[in-house]
Amino acid sequence: MILVYILLHLIAGLGIVAHFDAVRKRAEVIGLAVLTGMGIHTLLIYIMGLLDISLSTGSVLGGMIGISLLCHIAYKKTVSLIQDLIKSPFDFKIYEIPFLIIGTYLVYISSWRAYYLPVTPYDAIVGMDMVAKYAVKEGHVISSAFSHPNLSGHLQNQMFYAPFTTFCQIIYRLGGHTVGQTWLGVVVAAFTLWMYGKMRSVTHPVIAGLCALLLMAIPEMYAYSFMFLTDYSTAVFFGMGVVYFYTASQDNSLKTWILSALMFGFSIWSRSDSAVFIPFGCLVILGIYRKDGIASALTKAGIFGGIPFVFFALWNIVFFQLLPKVPENQIAEGAGNIGNLLATYSDIVNKLIMNEIYYGYAFIILIIWFILNLAVTRSMKGWEASVWILILFIGFGLIVNLFTAASIDNTIKRGFFRFFPVIYFYIAISPLSQKITEWVYRFEKRG
Repeated sequence: MILVYILLHLIAGLGIVAHFDAVRKRAEVIGLAVLTGMGIHTLLIYIMGLLDISLSTGSVLGGMIGISLLCHIAYKKTVSLIQDLIKSPFDFKIYEIPFLIIGTYLVYISSWRAYYLPVTPYDAIVGMDMVAKYAVKEGHVISSAFSHPNLSGHLQNQMFYAPFTTFCQIIYRLGGHTVGQTWLGVVVAAFTLWMYGKMRSVTHPVIAGLCALLLMAIPEMYAYSFMFLTDYSTAVFFGMGVVYFYTASQDNSLKTWILSALMFGFSIWSRSDSAVFIPFGCLVILGIYRKDGIASALTKAGIFGGIPFVFFALWNIVFFQLLPKVPENQIAEGAGNIGNLLATYSDIVNKLIMNEIYYGYAFIILIIWFILNLAVTRSMKGWEASVWILILFIGFGLIVNLFTAASIDNTIKRGFFRFFPVIYFYIAISPLSQKITEWVYRFEKRG
């Protein structure tokens, strides 16, 4: 069944991706299509829950087939995309084989563990996985998991987390995967393929391969590539949103801005606190387009902010109206205290950024590369991507300071996964990498 699901994810995603001209590289298209298709299929579960349609293997599979076909209503675009992929030259180089072997091995480990191991994280056991179990057992998203008298007084906020992971769990449990978290292996494989394909399109394959492997091998993040929580998938969609944010700033295409906003929307669909970062992105867009007139700047910023807000509202406003119980107000009493905020930023630096145990040397690599780039090229090109590193730092401090349930040791430690696709994509597009790429290609031609 897993192969059927992956095929349906791919089919649905191709129908969406075909509308965006910025995506035409083979690996990038396939990875993006699978992940987009997964997002679309979780929206199907949402609609079925909203309309109180019974969940069963047949109803969900039938719905996935139907919505996958519906995504190709503009089938000529899909045909054009497939033709472009077929005509695209296959330029795989022999020196990419080591990256392929190591990357495939790491993906295999993650996928096998996600398939074989039971759900172990506490947040999943009392939250998303419990909701999925009851939904599969009773045939409805809104089940007795939210209202059973034996659970009265014991419900925690984990049950109300944004629904992407919960709904993936429902889909795969209904598909016969007892553990259910097999979908996480699909996310890891598709994201790895997409990230390598995207970075390979903007820099030399060796640089792309090194960046992809360094991203995959981050200790804490790799551990969560086979443990069922919201953070890995959130980082995946957030990173894709930043990459297409940068792409849109270069090609000045409204469609690419929509694609970026859609990825950020799926990031919120995976974890609601991603919404904190969106207003900063809107401000960056206003800065980019200030010379084009206020109307153009506001249009793009409005689209960028509006699409993610729809995802936020669908769950946290619309669906919560149907639930018998919703999370209590979690705004901290000292949320406006500047002293607390500054202390939070200090703790984040000391506990996380300067701690190589969790994230290896990712931040050290970033700092060294940034300094080398300025020293060698004296260029800030690529700032549209690197500015998100600053946005993430500011946003995480606000999250800790605003919400009582957020902690540096847990929430932010895993939330930091969102940094790493951004860091390694920035390294790939940096002027220093571009100079190295030009030099290596000239050397290859001489050889």
